[in-house]
Amino acid sequence: MVLASCPEDVALCHRFIAPGQKDRLEHMLKNNFLTISYTEAVEILKQASQNFTFTPEWGVDLHTEHEKYLVKHCGNIPVFVINYPLALKPFYMRDNEDGPQHTVRERPNKLD
Repeated sequence: MVLASCPEDVALCHRFIAPGQKDRLEHMLKNNFLTISYTEAVEILKQASQNFTFTPEWGVDLHTEHEKYLVKHCGNIPVFVINYPLALKPFYMRDNEDGPQHTVRERPNKLD
């Protein structure tokens, strides 16, 4: 909406604040965002041929290097990771009540 409604502001931003990022932003907006579960993300990272400083393991928080790999692996589109382990999230996150894994809901249901 901002790109369409305020092209002068976007041009100013790209000229002085984030040079060279306009194409990247437009590429992201043209593609759908991908949503994967934390469990799927950890499996993708474990199967990666890349060596990480922090070994991906279920129950351990994802690091920047993991997030960057996931974006690259998924085609350079924004990736949302949902259903993190309960122990990694704040107390107010809703428990998915999914048995021994105990993950939390990242997005509320319409009934919430």
